[in-house]
Amino acid sequence: MAQKDRKHFWNREIEVDEKWIQFIDENVHYELPGGLEVLSIIPHAASYWTRTARIGTMQTDRSILSFFIKVAQGDVGRAMVGVWRIFFHDRSP
Repeated sequence: MAQKDRKHFWNREIEVDEKWIQFIDENVHYELPGGLEVLSIIPHAASYWTRTARIGTMQTDRSILSFFIKVAQGDVGRAMVGVWRIFFHDRSP
């Protein structure tokens, strides 16, 4: 990327609407360990191309367990997911 284009690139709006981290999608809930009670989902940290959130849960033994989710969409999201698929595929047992 040319130096002159970097400022525009880093100052752009996040492509993902905040509404996507205000609830737990059934597909995400399915991937969580069984027996958890979801207590909350709140925005967490910052990301240039995604929305991130912390999912607060309670386990059956009443202990708290947090999960983190990153939601991406559009061309940038597809590119990022492709990179992560390669990353995890190459390192999985």
